Amino acid sequence: MYKEAARAVADLGYKNVRVFPDGIPGWKAQGYDLIEGDTPWDGPIKSIPADALEELLGQVTLLDIRTPELYRIGSIAGSIHIPMARLTEQIDEVPRHQRLVVIDHKVKQAPLAVRYLKSEGFDDVRYLEDGMITWIIKGHPVEK
Repeated sequence: MYKEAARAVADLGYKNVRVFPDGIPGWKAQGYDLIEGDTPWDGPIKSIPADALEELLGQVTLLDIRTPELYRIGSIAGSIHIPMARLTEQIDEVPRHQRLVVIDHKVKQAPLAVRYLKSEGFDDVRYLEDGMITWIIKGHPVEK
């Protein structure tokens, strides 16, 4: 099971993936710490439908976490482009204390990015429901 989990994380764009074969019990047995109980990023991850987001353009900060190749296909005007694989390195480029919407291609990475941003103190953060591909298919504005 741990190999499948490592593969899934690698598929999300993480390059330096290591596993602990004995899982959490093995981690604890080695004396490593765990965060237990509620964490600031626990709770539901919220999304916003494309139609609702289009009405809010100019009132929210858009963070596009797609790869450069997918970003070049088209993006929402004014979005900040930081690929998911670089988000931890470039977190300081994401404006704090603003309404934030995370955009990915098909909603594979956005919920993970939202959890990460919440863990870093971002309060009002959601992701684009159904991803950028649905935004494009529905005919919402895209710039190239």
